[in-house]
This record gives sequence, C-alpha cells and structure tokens, in this order.
Amino acid sequence: MRGCEPIPERMIPMVLSAFRGRWLLRDRALFVLRLYTGARISEALSLNLGDVVVGGRMPDRVKFKREHVKKKTRSRIVVLHPAAREAVRRWVEELKGLGYVRGDYPLFPSQLSGTPLSRQTAWANEKAAFARAGLVGQFATHSARKTFAKRAYDAVKGNIYKVREIMGHESVDSTASYVEFADGERDRVILNMGRQGRRSKTEGRRKTG
Repeated sequence: MRGCEPIPERMIPMVLSAFRGRWLLRDRALFVLRLYTGARISEALSLNLGDVVVGGRMPDRVKFKREHVKKKTRSRIVVLHPAAREAVRRWVEELKGLGYVRGDYPLFPSQLSGTPLSRQTAWANEKAAFARAGLVGQFATHSARKTFAKRAYDAVKGNIYKVREIMGHESVDSTASYVEFADGERDRVILNMGRQGRRSKTEGRRKTG
C-alpha cells in the first residue's frame, strides 16, 4: 500500500500492549506474525491451524501457499522468528482449549465462526490498537509488512536485491516501493555532504588557535 508508513521501533511495544478484548491473543498474534514474516494481511488470514501445527508441534517455518500469495507464481516459506512463534503458540493454545484442533480450521477465525477473520475487521482491530498506543500517521494493516521491509533493509545495509529476496518480490521495482522510507535518509546524506569536511577544518583551527 503506497504511502503507508512503517511503524517506528519505539512504538511497537506500545502497540503490542494496546490490543484489548476477548480476542486480544488472536489480534496480537496476527499482528506479530506479519511483523516478523512480512506477510500480507490476506496471506496471514489464509492460514489454517494445520499450517502452524504439524504432528502436534509448531514447525520452524510457515508456508504461505501459492494460491494465497499476491503473484501466485510460487509459495513463500518464511522462518518463524521466536517472537512470532510465541505469539502464535499462545493463540493456538487458546484455540485448543476451546476444542478447535482440526487442521482445516482457520488460524485467525472470525469469533470462532469457522470462517477466517475479514481484512476489514482485522484493520479495525489494529486501528484501535494504534490509536490506544498513540500512533499517529499513515498507518494501516500493510504497516506491519512495511516495518518488516525496513528491518530487512537495515539488516542488509540497504542492499535492495537482498531485500527483494527476503520480501518474496518478483521484481526489484516492487521492492523499491517498499523502501520509500529511505528517502529521508538519502536526503540527510545529501544535505550533510561537505559538513564533515567543514567540521574538521573548524576543529583544526581551534586546535592551532
């Protein structure tokens, strides 16, 4: 979603603490899973219990099936970060406690109706959490994926081709639209050009003076 912002790192703990109500474990797990896998909201909502519980255990990776991935050219398999594993595990345990154990049951159901949560409801729940956390700006469900992209961009020191692979994009052009947040960083680099040299000269004069 163009124009959508990544969530500032300092705000993430506040957002995580801002989910409320009967379904807070579900809503938090949905948010954290996307935050650490870069999944689109539609991809995450397509998951069933059988995708995250195999042989009674949670696998090391989660697979977003090809039919649910945006380009539908290949499946996307992403390793599960410990934070994502824990958030999903806590929600799965609650589902199991309620008797929902079938592998074809939605991982993120709409009030245990047997149907997946809608994107509109997911956004309404996250919007409410963002507001409680005091998050102001252009934020939406895609902000979790944008945050994932920013973290990946920082981790690989701005190598957009590595970010493309991590994000599962077919084209680097798609990745470029996700790293618009780097525009401000590029602006600062350009505006600071020459300042280091000027500071060095000033400091030299002070020392000789």
